[in-house]
Amino acid sequence: MVGGVALAGVVLVAGAGGIHIDGLDGSVQTTVTTSRHVGDATWSQDGTTVAFVGARGALFRWRDGVARRVLTPPPRTAFAAPVLTADGSRFAVGRSGDGCVGQRASDAQVVVDGRILPAIPRSLRPNAKQPTFVFPQSWSPDGRLAYVVDKMSAADCRPLETVSRYFLFTIRADGTDRRLLANGVGVGDATWSPDGSRLAYLSGDLTCKIVVDDGTTGRTVASVDVAVRACWPNSDSDEWGPLFAWSPDSRTIFFGAGAAIRAVDVATGAKRTLGRSPATTKECPSAYDCDRTIRAVSPDGSTVLVQDVPDASDDPFHLPRPFYTVATDGSGVARLRYPSRAVGDTVLWRLISP
Repeated sequence: MVGGVALAGVVLVAGAGGIHIDGLDGSVQTTVTTSRHVGDATWSQDGTTVAFVGARGALFRWRDGVARRVLTPPPRTAFAAPVLTADGSRFAVGRSGDGCVGQRASDAQVVVDGRILPAIPRSLRPNAKQPTFVFPQSWSPDGRLAYVVDKMSAADCRPLETVSRYFLFTIRADGTDRRLLANGVGVGDATWSPDGSRLAYLSGDLTCKIVVDDGTTGRTVASVDVAVRACWPNSDSDEWGPLFAWSPDSRTIFFGAGAAIRAVDVATGAKRTLGRSPATTKECPSAYDCDRTIRAVSPDGSTVLVQDVPDASDDPFHLPRPFYTVATDGSGVARLRYPSRAVGDTVLWRLISP
């Protein structure tokens, strides 16, 4: 149910016209906000709750048809990358200095339900010479939060893998049991398996891999090559990623590799190809001009929703974004034609029911 309406497939669109929940035919089902000052937006897996960053960096939450301001950042700080639990009952958001210069050690924080957590060890705290940002990633079913700390070079204050170093942590909602799982260039897109037993994330500065760690011990249990290039983790927005998604039974990861959509059995490492992108050469001149972004998996595991997103080095707002479904049994690929509202919109896809 989304806004009281039962839909087979819906999308959340955040752009200059505000935030709207649409049917796959482009029909407006629910308006979350008409504000033009909309930043990062996300919504719960069950479709009941939307969280977004609004005017002056404040955090808003939409639930039961009403959008309410829930947090206002302190002066010279801003919120980013909100994430919600599957049922939308809890939220986490990153708080960082508003800009690259002169951040205070207290600026970079993880905030959970309004409470600041001890998210960053003293050794990683920011200073004026090394700006630091915090991006929550995902919640496990039992209340563990995965988040990324992004330390950037003072020489080039941009969140690019060539100048950033990422640190992946997990922490419980009460601030206990903080663990460092990985660090390096290209670490991000951390996603818990539906049963909470595994945490998968991107890693790699030369060959991009999906790394799977045991959710309890942190031990790496699987590693899957994705591309012969650096990872481009999507730490702070849903616009370009993630590149992979879990199956509902937590046994399989679906991902894009070149023009192919593939599946890997986490336990055995066995891979299979489900289908290939239907994108034309105009949309994606070569296999690596687009990232095969796994937007959603149907609750019964039979269908994967994929969107071909132009490489971030291109202008992503003015290129087409093919959107299609792939049967997980390999029986076919079907292209969908969703009418985007406007150039520059960020489309966050979700499939609420089969």
